Amino acid sequence: MYTTEPLSHFADEYLDFLYESLPTAASGDGVHTHDDRIEDLSRSAIEAQGRELGGFARRLDRISTRSLTAEEQLERRMLADQIRGRLFELEEVRPWERDPQHYAELLATSLAGQTLFEYAPLEERARRVVSKLRQTPRLIEAAEANIQDPPSIFIKLGAAAFDGVGTFIECDLPRAFRQLEDPHLLGDLAD
Repeated sequence: MYTTEPLSHFADEYLDFLYESLPTAASGDGVHTHDDRIEDLSRSAIEAQGRELGGFARRLDRISTRSLTAEEQLERRMLADQIRGRLFELEEVRPWERDPQHYAELLATSLAGQTLFEYAPLEERARRVVSKLRQTPRLIEAAEANIQDPPSIFIKLGAAAFDGVGTFIECDLPRAFRQLEDPHLLGDLAD
């Protein structure tokens, strides 16, 4: 049974879901609404994300291609492929369960996006970095709870990646924010 939901409405809701679930990717796309957050990679959040993606896939299947323009038909196919790809990554590839480097890269990318790109005032980006650093223990706890019997090379690469993130936090963040003048914000960063 088909619905009359406009594809544009579906796409807007799907992007809102993606950007809320994947704030690091949203920032990379120039959407800074969730820049103060790091992804929730707890098992319950990942399972909820899978259920949501399944719901989006079913909704998209109910949008008939007959009423769509040629461009919309292509967009519908791209959306379907993106949803299936994301589900495949979560449910089959499962980097969140196999690869410690997945967590390190996410943290590094999330922090680097706030420090390297001058899309907002320095103080605002520094506050967002502080917020992300405060969420880092939750990310590490999720990694510890989720990672199950990874290949030894994944452990080695993950440890090296986390060492690199540690160096970035200890050495590069202070340099990136050296022009800050707010003593409270500087104290928060130092903590």
